[in-house]
Amino acid sequence: MFAKLQAAGPQDVAELLPHLEKRGDLLAEESILKLTERGRDEAEKMLAILQTQQKNIAETAKKNQQILLTDFLENEKPQLEADRIHWKRRLTELETELTREPARIRDVYDVKARRVEPVGLAYLWPSTG
Repeated sequence: MFAKLQAAGPQDVAELLPHLEKRGDLLAEESILKLTERGRDEAEKMLAILQTQQKNIAETAKKNQQILLTDFLENEKPQLEADRIHWKRRLTELETELTREPARIRDVYDVKARRVEPVGLAYLWPSTG
């Protein structure tokens, strides 16, 4: 009996494959929609994070620029100057990240390939008894 089933396997797979591909296409479309939505969602969240970061750094830099103009924190000026240089560099980086990162996230969720590949075949035996 096993030899008969083994011999019939390739033909059975060939007959089932069109049905599996049709079902796979329907499932793939649903999955692609969900992945696209998730990618868009995560990209929007990342954009909001980067914009908040940009706003906070700009506000902090502005406040500390006013502090640099006074003389009463002379011993802290080197650290404030180092912070100012860092904030300026980070604001420049954020300009690029605001476009690059959301696009990169959406791209991660972009489906590149779809295929149905049979990985096995199972036969059910009628129950006896």
